[in-house]
Amino acid sequence: MGLFDNQYIQQRIEKAQQLRELGYNPYANESERNSTIAKYLNVNSDVMEMEDKRDENRHYTIAGRIKFFRIMGKASFIKIEDESGMLQVYVARDNMPEGFYNDVFKKMIEVGDIVEVSGYPFVTGKGELSLHADGLKLLTKAISPLPEKFHGLTDKEARYRQRYLDLIMNSEVRKTFHIRSKVISLTRRFFEDKGFLEVETPMMHPIAGGANAKPFVTHHNALSIDRYLRIAPELYLKRLIVGGFEAVFEINRNFRNEGMDATHNPEFTSIEFYWAFKTYKDLIQITKDYFAYLFEHLDLPTTLPYGDLEVNFTNFSEVPLVESLTTIGGVPADVTNNKDRIIAYLKEHHIEVNEKMNLGQLQGELFYAFVEEKLIDPT
Repeated sequence: MGLFDNQYIQQRIEKAQQLRELGYNPYANESERNSTIAKYLNVNSDVMEMEDKRDENRHYTIAGRIKFFRIMGKASFIKIEDESGMLQVYVARDNMPEGFYNDVFKKMIEVGDIVEVSGYPFVTGKGELSLHADGLKLLTKAISPLPEKFHGLTDKEARYRQRYLDLIMNSEVRKTFHIRSKVISLTRRFFEDKGFLEVETPMMHPIAGGANAKPFVTHHNALSIDRYLRIAPELYLKRLIVGGFEAVFEINRNFRNEGMDATHNPEFTSIEFYWAFKTYKDLIQITKDYFAYLFEHLDLPTTLPYGDLEVNFTNFSEVPLVESLTTIGGVPADVTNNKDRIIAYLKEHHIEVNEKMNLGQLQGELFYAFVEEKLIDPT
């Protein structure tokens, strides 16, 4: 079945054509919006305290997507949403141009369409600050109906496949995007304030290096050579330190051609930094300072939910790696510092191991297998 074979989509296409025939552009180029919904609700909150619960001397033009539509004869209520919030709008037949309410509004406009409404603030009988419309203009006729109308997407797989629908239907998801943007901005400010230089290093590498992962391979036609999408920026950042820069950082994408799960994505954004004349203790401290800075400026609680868990960012535990193998991972103490015993212990637990690894690498394998998943709070 083709996209336009869907009966609901076909109906909307026909309505768009009917609007054109009536002289209305279903995809208007211009909007006279002068306020966001959040600003409107904030500025007009005093109307709630007015005796007649309205102020006809104030006039606003607001635009948004229709998320709710209730027709009641000669008058209707719609709810429109923009990026900042949701607003209830009262649309009455007698306040619209002749014929518009019955021939256009009731028949041609529906949930999912983007409209521009003009009017004054008033409070409904149920006490909700709303907009009393004296004008309505269609800006965009939506061809595809919204999923599950007002209730949003519930299928997680569909949400990730069609992110734009998830954003339309779930305002909490949009908040996540805003927080992510702020995190990137704050990260940049934090490191710049500490004297770090932001750099950009190559995304295509001549060798697959910088981390232990399988790369994506591409081909450079002009040079007739293969290139690898970077696994990590480490090697190039270290070269900048060798070249004389003392503190550098990069915020950019990495690519790893491996499995996908809740903690692994084929492409992801990372922050990586290098700092000359500092020890691991300095790196521990700057990491603590970084998270404290983020939580302060994002105004978030220091304990956040992660799945079924609660993660506390207030205090960072510090424990030596080898000690953690025993105290957290439960690995016998007589195993942790002996190569042969580590190899035997890993095999005993059906964990593949490269026997050519040195002691430190093998201790790392123990950490990944027995400790890492038990660390809930930052450590």
